[in-house]
Amino acid sequence: FDAYRFYTRGIETGCSDRSLLATLFLNRSAVLMAQGRAAEALKDSKSALKLNPDGPLALKANQRILRLALGLSLLEDSRSAMD
Repeated sequence: FDAYRFYTRGIETGCSDRSLLATLFLNRSAVLMAQGRAAEALKDSKSALKLNPDGPLALKANQRILRLALGLSLLEDSRSAMD
C-alpha cells in the first residue's frame, strides 16, 4: 500500500472540488512527514491552505506549516553548527 502514490493520483485527476484537493494535499503531507521529507510536506501543506484557506482544515494546515517550518529551520541550524 503506497499512500503517497494514491494521494498523488487523486491530486492529479483534475478534480475541481477545492476542499477535496486540500484534504488530499494535507494527507499527502502527513505521509511525506512520516517519510522524513519535510520540505515536500511543507509544500503540500501550503498547497492545502491555499486551496481552502477558510475551510475546516485551515487550522490543521497552519499548524503543520508552522511545525515543518520550525523543524526545517532547526535542521539547517544544526547543519551549520556541525560544519
